[in-house]
Amino acid sequence: MHRTLCMAWVACLAFGLALSPRGAFAGYAASEIPEAEQDSEAIDVDDLGRVLILMPNYFCGFSTTVLLPPIEGGQELSLECAECFHVGTRARGLGRDGSIPGESIRFASGECPGVGDAAIWDAQGKDLPLSTIGAVGSVAVDANRSGQIVGGGNNPLPDSNLIDAFAVVWLSGPSPFVRLPADAGQAAGAARINESGVIIGNEQSYADLERTRAVIWTPGPDGYSFAHLGELDGGATSDALALDDGGRVVGASADAAGSDVAVLWRPGPSGYTVERLPVPFQDGWCSQATAINQHGQIAGICSSVEQPPIGVLWQMNGESVNFVDFFDPLPGTSTSAVIAMNDAGLAVGSSGESPSLSTYWRIGVFAAAPAPRCGARVPLHRGSSAAGFPAVSPDPGECSPLVRLPAPSGH
Repeated sequence: MHRTLCMAWVACLAFGLALSPRGAFAGYAASEIPEAEQDSEAIDVDDLGRVLILMPNYFCGFSTTVLLPPIEGGQELSLECAECFHVGTRARGLGRDGSIPGESIRFASGECPGVGDAAIWDAQGKDLPLSTIGAVGSVAVDANRSGQIVGGGNNPLPDSNLIDAFAVVWLSGPSPFVRLPADAGQAAGAARINESGVIIGNEQSYADLERTRAVIWTPGPDGYSFAHLGELDGGATSDALALDDGGRVVGASADAAGSDVAVLWRPGPSGYTVERLPVPFQDGWCSQATAINQHGQIAGICSSVEQPPIGVLWQMNGESVNFVDFFDPLPGTSTSAVIAMNDAGLAVGSSGESPSLSTYWRIGVFAAAPAPRCGARVPLHRGSSAAGFPAVSPDPGECSPLVRLPAPSGH
């Protein structure tokens, strides 16, 4: 399965529609992110318009850059490292409270980044206290507006070359963090958290490192409950990639033939149900759904024998899911991949292969996204400090309401 931002501490251890050929659709126009390097891809975007860029380094893993709005001409945000005998920092996501979760690199192996410690920065790039979790390596990957942070850690397993990877959530309250439950003999990693504190992630079997299963953690009065999201009939693997505040999850599941299929999981009275997302052209397939926003828009990647991988947009309408349109590649390229999408009508990803180019698309929006809570402070227990931090900005004058983005011509 395509996993853009590899969790190094985990993985590196129906609504029918008339099917039409690709050429029948105009598609959303692609624009290159000019500040991004070649052979990069945009992997996250938030409602403030910040974009996270992934730049692979084939000898040393990857590096990341946070670009401030506007998307054309934005400045790179510098992430400080207050105790930096570390060799650098890497952002892993863009928190909805304005924070930036990631890791600071503790030491290097040769000229390459080494083990990281989970880190969190505020909207200005200031390094904030974060409790240690008793792990050789750790990382933070996402945060919600309540200041809850998800991530994980890893420790070597005795008498083995395997890694004990586990998921955690940093919470306000008497406990600085909670280790999330998982099945015995499984490595676990958290990926996303929504505004209700629901967390999605994946388990990986130590006995079969090729088998990954999508999981969900739900908060309750007695802590977090844990469940598998489930696979399509006959499928053995699945991958949860994104969720909305209603608890709907998108990602991929293997089918009975072992092929990856873009899916939507919906919560219900007896657990989650899994469904295929509609394929937009004849003799095609959709390998994964990568993003979902609060307007019920879902992005993913589809292909056919004649069509190279291309980004697609679906729209949820009650119990139905409709195909809407394609995310066109940049001129001169034949592929596109949408990785993230915000509530203000901005989608990001990449176009082309070898090199890939960081790309964005404006898709329009049905309702204004909530404005950031400028100057708000969240009382969190992080390390020795419980003083909290500015959720978005210490100066309310620095914040402005989100601007509704117009839909492209013809949409």
